[in-house]
Amino acid sequence: MPPSDSFTHCIKCGAEKNDGEECLKCGVIYAKAERVFLKKEQEKEEEKERERRWAEEQERANANR
Repeated sequence: MPPSDSFTHCIKCGAEKNDGEECLKCGVIYAKAERVFLKKEQEKEEEKERERRWAEEQERANANR
């Protein structure tokens, strides 16, 4: 997952980031939007990992039957 300072475009509208703290096109505050985006991406990865572990457990359970 990229660190927040590696974003070159606005997460909300896709406009190129400026030197300010807020997007000139849509008004989103970069740091806030990027934190939300990164948190959602982390949650997706954690869910994928839980699903992978569950599938492995099911395979082991089925193999032991």
